[in-house]
Amino acid sequence: MPASWRGRSRPTQPTIVGALTDPATARKAGFDSVTLFSMFIPDTYEFYWTVSPAQFIERMRREYDRFWTPQRDAKRQRSGLSRLEVMTLASIVYEETRQSDEMPRIAGVYINRLRKGWPLQADPTVKIRLAGVRTAAHPAPAPEISVAL
Repeated sequence: MPASWRGRSRPTQPTIVGALTDPATARKAGFDSVTLFSMFIPDTYEFYWTVSPAQFIERMRREYDRFWTPQRDAKRQRSGLSRLEVMTLASIVYEETRQSDEMPRIAGVYINRLRKGWPLQADPTVKIRLAGVRTAAHPAPAPEISVAL
């Protein structure tokens, strides 16, 4: 075992989950415990197994800040959406399709619905709620839903 690893334990899933749901940790990163997950930009990242939850979150914040270039932020501002709304919409579009060439069209459909005040009627939003995931719009778990066939 390398000397730099001695005395350090591998972060466990409960430790990382605890950090990701901790309100103080989220505030330090500039989010709250519900919106913290919106800072994770889909990409491939390399970490040593010795990374602490705090180091992981700090790195993800740096990647988030790096993603939001002045050009991207200007485009976002022209759209009238917040960064959180852009990240949420991107996750819905990504869940809807993995085809890069289809993403702009699908995003356009959702943006048009939002501008007209229409419901998104997006399958990914239903899947997220049925999975019991807490979001900024729905901080409480989804109620049990039964379907009569």
